[in-house]
Amino acid sequence: MKTTCVHGRGVMKEFRHSSTKGFTLFEVMVAIMLLVLLVGGMFAVIHASMQAAATLSEAQGRGRETSALMELLRKTFRTLPAPSSVETRVRTLDGDSYGEIVFHGAPNAFSWGDVSTSLDEAVLTVKPQAGGRLSLVLARASPRDQLSGVAQTSTDEGRSVVLVADLKEVSWRFYDQRTGAWQLDWKNREIRPLLVELTLVPAGDSKPVKAVFWIPPLTRTS
Repeated sequence: MKTTCVHGRGVMKEFRHSSTKGFTLFEVMVAIMLLVLLVGGMFAVIHASMQAAATLSEAQGRGRETSALMELLRKTFRTLPAPSSVETRVRTLDGDSYGEIVFHGAPNAFSWGDVSTSLDEAVLTVKPQAGGRLSLVLARASPRDQLSGVAQTSTDEGRSVVLVADLKEVSWRFYDQRTGAWQLDWKNREIRPLLVELTLVPAGDSKPVKAVFWIPPLTRTS
């Protein structure tokens, strides 16, 4: 019996065509869309992570700056010399008024660089920034800087240094041990307040930072 082997060219062509069939245009578009969504999601996650890291780093830096300021203030208030006194006054700048603390008779308080003369006063004042923000500034001022009872504290470079920037609010309170009450200002240079409270509100943060500093009591006698 003879066996006949038949080669079907048409069948082979159809087999090759079906085995090499590619993706349709719709499938390619769906794949591209999925890839775009995947890449976009990855970039969003990476961007959010980088933004969170930057915010955390900024907050940590601001926290270290604030902690250093509080330690400086604590040391300065605690070691004020006996002849020195503390007083608050108002500084007017561009029509706005800012409260500041003046340390009389304490030329070495907050000293940095070369302290010019013993007549200079150490002043904790506020300097406006762009965008309505404030900076807490340590400045040097002479009693001659006062005009008509309103302090004109110099904030020129070389006579001032920014302690903390980007603040929404800076406020002080003073505890009078004679009355047992807190005051918003202190005008009596003959008596020191027992406690001084500083409140800072950083820009972009509604939570205030508060600290209370003790001053060795001193009553002057004539």
